[in-house]
Amino acid sequence: MSHDDHDIDALALALYHLSALRRDLQRFAGIEHAVAGLTVLSVVHRIGPARISDVAGDMQVNLSVASRQIQALQDEGFVDRVADPHDGRSSLIAISDAGTAKLEAAHHRLKGAIATAVEDWDRDEVTGLADGIVRLRGALGTCDSHDDGPSAATHLPADRTAADPTLTPAEAAGARHEEHVR
Repeated sequence: MSHDDHDIDALALALYHLSALRRDLQRFAGIEHAVAGLTVLSVVHRIGPARISDVAGDMQVNLSVASRQIQALQDEGFVDRVADPHDGRSSLIAISDAGTAKLEAAHHRLKGAIATAVEDWDRDEVTGLADGIVRLRGALGTCDSHDDGPSAATHLPADRTAADPTLTPAEAAGARHEEHVR
């Protein structure tokens, strides 16, 4: 389907505001340190215990960025280094009890802020926005910036489904979208 250039431009401009929205979400969630703190905690909770390189890969950032963010979380007691049972020379990153509590509290606060922000929206608008964001992320994930062909990128392992109780609501929505696309 072909879209009007004006509509695509309006969507692109709206998406530029996502970084400011992300900072707002972090603030509402009560994450005081690095902007990516909630994201890192969420990733470590979901895939951990994991190597820093696995966390970096999941977040789509380089190793040094992930390492700095994890160190900040470790300094605050939100993640711990644990021995890798398969390689005694290395360690894995795991969410601590304090990190789990922080993540749960942040998610609760964030849900409250979002509920307040959309209280005058109807259900279809809320679900339409959530579905649209997930759908756009999935579609952009198949675009290769060097050519216009699809890539083999997958953001959730095939064995993770929307019914997985360890997924956040946003991750479950992404899993539902990926299940639909498969």
